[in-house]
Amino acid sequence: MNLLVAKIDPTLKYTGHYNKVKELLVKSSAKILNDKRKKAIQDFVLQGIPTHKNENYKYTNLQPYFNPGFKYIHLREPAVADLNTVFQCDVPQLDTFQAFIFNGWYYEKGCQTNGLPDNVILSSLENISFEKPELIKKYGLLADTASDPLVALNTAFAKDGYFLYVPKKSILKKPIQIINFLQSDKNAFVTQRNFIYVEEGADVKIISCDHTLNLNSYLNNSVTEI
Repeated sequence: MNLLVAKIDPTLKYTGHYNKVKELLVKSSAKILNDKRKKAIQDFVLQGIPTHKNENYKYTNLQPYFNPGFKYIHLREPAVADLNTVFQCDVPQLDTFQAFIFNGWYYEKGCQTNGLPDNVILSSLENISFEKPELIKKYGLLADTASDPLVALNTAFAKDGYFLYVPKKSILKKPIQIINFLQSDKNAFVTQRNFIYVEEGADVKIISCDHTLNLNSYLNNSVTEI
């Protein structure tokens, strides 16, 4: 790849990187995630990084934000600190269930989910894709890769995020608070894919909080299907 062209057109840079790591992505992922990758990267190439020409992004040219040289995170990394210690919510009297995401990966350790109904599942999307793929059989149907290039890029690189299943008529008395942490020794590009499956008559409230733990720059391409 011509490095000058890649610098000018970040679409080529991300496509080239995908071609380098696709075997790693496929090897360590479940079939239900892998089946969407080929079309997703093709849709991304056709659309490119959004500019003012894209209807959904006509007021924001995102290309400059994709140009810096990022470290790509495609494998689970150990959290560098006890996330429970790092995170102290400053909102008074906020009583929630808590789940931690670190650099796009769900971290079971430290999650405060005691009291969740037994039939409610809050877990790692990666784990669910291997253990209970029937629960995400609609994966990729709501997040249309043909109509949004960032959804396409996310689907091509997707590995983990959180999965939430709330069965029929289940009522959660407290909100679920998802705390997303970003920390790396270099500026980093992170992909996070979340899937929420709430059945008829169920009720759940979700609070999402985002925190960076140092002064590096991060680009987090996060997609949530509900």
